[in-house]
Amino acid sequence: MFDEDQIKTLMNRIYKLSPSRATEVILWVTEQTTLRFANNQIVQTVAEENAYVSIRILHDDRMGRAATNKFDEKSLSRCCEKALELAKNAQPDPDALPLPGAQAYQPVNADFDATRYASAYQMANQVEEMIAEGEEDEIILSGINQIRTHIKAIGNSQGLLAVHRGTQAVASVTATYNEATGWAIIDDPDIRQIDHLALAQTAIEKAKLSTQRVTIDPGEYTVILEPQAVANLLSFLVLDYVAQISPFSGTAVLKDVGFVARHRGEKFFCEQFTLHDDVFHPLQQGIPFDGEGMPRKPVTLVENGVLKDLVHSRSSALKMGAEPTGHGLELPNSYGAIPDHLVMEGGDSNLEEMIRNTDRGLLVTRFWYNRLVDSNSLTVTGMTRDGTFLVENGEIVGAVNNMRLNESLFHLFRNIIDLGKPVRTLEEEAEWVMVVPPIRVAGVRFTDQTFFG
Repeated sequence: MFDEDQIKTLMNRIYKLSPSRATEVILWVTEQTTLRFANNQIVQTVAEENAYVSIRILHDDRMGRAATNKFDEKSLSRCCEKALELAKNAQPDPDALPLPGAQAYQPVNADFDATRYASAYQMANQVEEMIAEGEEDEIILSGINQIRTHIKAIGNSQGLLAVHRGTQAVASVTATYNEATGWAIIDDPDIRQIDHLALAQTAIEKAKLSTQRVTIDPGEYTVILEPQAVANLLSFLVLDYVAQISPFSGTAVLKDVGFVARHRGEKFFCEQFTLHDDVFHPLQQGIPFDGEGMPRKPVTLVENGVLKDLVHSRSSALKMGAEPTGHGLELPNSYGAIPDHLVMEGGDSNLEEMIRNTDRGLLVTRFWYNRLVDSNSLTVTGMTRDGTFLVENGEIVGAVNNMRLNESLFHLFRNIIDLGKPVRTLEEEAEWVMVVPPIRVAGVRFTDQTFFG
């Protein structure tokens, strides 16, 4: 791994090699160790290391970007020349801005030696502990146990330099019992905060509960969503994958795209719904600067149902007379800015109380293969998986067949009944860390049965 002096030396070398005085360098260094297990045994151990630089050059009102994972002088020089060539042949960009100067950053404590130096032997023992938990009942466990370490740095020839080191431990387990499945996931920058045994127990308990199933018909149900199920849906609220823009960005408002542009300042969701983007939340601990090198700032997107503030790149901030919020992406891009460190406020309920207070409804562990159906209504489809249960008269009475969700997120976040305590959750498809609570929602629509696990 690079230290800060080595990063400065590398970037200064690139500035000297570059044919342009307007040169930006982004450095990514990652190390990852992954243990995969299936059928109650470790089946694969993979250790990966990667480092690359991405060089952006400004030429008049055009820009070009090129990348390389070779750090010798010839390769770096060639990369700079390629970036300049791309800039010269690019279309003029009316939003191109000069490179920013030095910035001040609030530190984030997301680098833990216990994670960085965790050994494959230690990780294998954690897997063996999880597997042993299900052996007595002949439960089959599969999943991953993984650690990641990274350095991200961004600098430019105008004096900007930002460096962040981080670690992440992730464990995911699927338990299979008599063809029924249960699932659980947890991640944390500090591997010592992960209780692998409790994780396996959660998955095993869900699998056992899922062995006896009843069939229910499609329709509308009161639904209790565990935090993972909430996270599976929440990214679609802040990122339109079809239009390739975030409705909560200044770019979207300038283009008059999305529901925030049309309804900003209005009470659009229910009173209980408050959503922030906050990289400094103690359960988030992400990178404190964006793809342009701007410091990240906490932003309240929705407050008690009211559409509030926007996230800005440098370009949208300049056009709207605002300050950059540190949510810009690496340039060039079509998105502008994205809120990707979501924190949803919770309430004073919990899963047990939600179940007790439900006459008839569903408890959902997670959704899978989620996709946006319609941008205008924010209708999302996805399938329940690995633990879907029928609740009647305040009790779980058994598992049900998996169902296909087909619902507008506007409806979902307007019909929250109660919320629990927020927890850190990894949304595995978007690979976003979110801080979200369990929620209970009225009248959620399921349109069909699905037939797997």
